Amino acid sequence: MIKIYSIPAFFAAALLLISCTSSERKTETLSNLSAGFEDEVSLMKMDEVVPEKKKAPVKPAEVKKEIPKIPEPVQFEDEKEAIVEKAPDIKEQPEFIKIFNARYLNFDVADFFLQLKQVGKEDDAVKYQMRMFVKSNSFIDYMFGWRDHTISRFRETKDRFVPEFYKTKLLFKKKIREINTAYDKDGVKVVTDVVNPPDNRDKRPAVPDDMKSHTYDPLVIAMEARRMIIRAVKDNNFTAKGNYNFSLPMYDGRRRTDLMFSLSNKKVDGNYALKLSRKPVSGFTNNELTDIGKGDVTIDIYLDPENFIPVSAEGRNFLGTAALSFVKDCKKTFEECVDSIKKD
Repeated sequence: MIKIYSIPAFFAAALLLISCTSSERKTETLSNLSAGFEDEVSLMKMDEVVPEKKKAPVKPAEVKKEIPKIPEPVQFEDEKEAIVEKAPDIKEQPEFIKIFNARYLNFDVADFFLQLKQVGKEDDAVKYQMRMFVKSNSFIDYMFGWRDHTISRFRETKDRFVPEFYKTKLLFKKKIREINTAYDKDGVKVVTDVVNPPDNRDKRPAVPDDMKSHTYDPLVIAMEARRMIIRAVKDNNFTAKGNYNFSLPMYDGRRRTDLMFSLSNKKVDGNYALKLSRKPVSGFTNNELTDIGKGDVTIDIYLDPENFIPVSAEGRNFLGTAALSFVKDCKKTFEECVDSIKKD
């Protein structure tokens, strides 16, 4: 089946081609998942948060469940520095906050909040930060309490998007996993690679160091894919059958994957159609490989022809369909945008 834990990274790659019975609990404002991004040593602990009461849908029973609060995000130190006035000869990416919703078999799975903003300039590059927050909804939230807060830093040169570092903090079934990956100054070699708690090497093999080089993290890879798609359309790099096919290497801190893209020059309802699939390379458990062998998910993404931003996506396998749809742009702060989506 399309497993809940597989949705974030895979749908992230879909929606991040830049430019998921209902619970009575309100959307929290951003959590302890923000803690630790500013300080590698002192991480706020989820279990220190005062729990919030939640009513069960069936009377008269009342169910209590710990819901982590989300503190205000902390700026990175280099965000506080003045931006260099001299800008490189690169067309700058538009800043935005976009909200998406994912559904599976007609169930409301999660809301995705995505932010892109410029954080600096250099003589030969523009620096960006991409931030994503995922919050589960409805009975999915009641069962799993899924939260995912991810930040990626990268820069855009004339030739490519260059990864700098990637941090993610995942809460699932009250368990937290953190990943911290950083690249060298050229964005080629992984120099920091921390997973906490560490993976069990009897189940998940380590990715060899040489396989981590020349890769993209799960957020910046979407920016690079979008860059290649825009260039393909501009230069008409389609085959005789009307397709433009390419792949990009991704490293998410635990697994090495090739993402396979196929863009069609035939529009669907006025939008470009893009197929996304994956090829496991290293770091996968036997169970993950078995699931993939049974029929992995292929995602159809539909891109706005002007900005090449996803308007919707649909992932399918033999058991069902998961759909991602654009909800709205948000002009408020990131925290206010997260709080703007209320579930009845």
